[in-house]
Amino acid sequence: MSLNKITAIRWIICFLGLVTVLLAGEVRMKLATVSAQENSSDQESVLTIQYLEIVTPNVNGVAALYSQIYGVTFGEADPNLGMARTAKLVGGGMIGIRGPLRDDEQAIVRHYVLVEDIVASVSAARMAGSEIALPETEIEGYGQIAVVIQDGIESGLWQLDAP
Repeated sequence: MSLNKITAIRWIICFLGLVTVLLAGEVRMKLATVSAQENSSDQESVLTIQYLEIVTPNVNGVAALYSQIYGVTFGEADPNLGMARTAKLVGGGMIGIRGPLRDDEQAIVRHYVLVEDIVASVSAARMAGSEIALPETEIEGYGQIAVVIQDGIESGLWQLDAP
């Protein structure tokens, strides 16, 4: 077995726990934020994972594994999502499994958080020192996405199309 396949399998195993949570129930991560106007009071914001992207050289193998473990059905490859095979998440989001789009793209699990204003969110990430790996990009039928990198962690932003 090649080193790339072993690395991909290790990534998959490391993130099976995360995927279990995502497929088992609604994903809600809470962050405490301090109000700029009232230093002593906290407000809670809820993040919603809109898309969980898994990049692997073995798309069909991982999709089959998740189907067996979690009982989900993955659709056919979607050209608008980099040929990802997708399944639904509770709350309206999706999990997508796709192959690398570039020769140097490594296996990764990347989350895309739902945002109301992707331009403002990318701007805030830039001001916080993040690298903008993928600026605001329209995905036909889905909305807009962007990818930022902070301290080696890749995070996706997703704004849905207006109804």
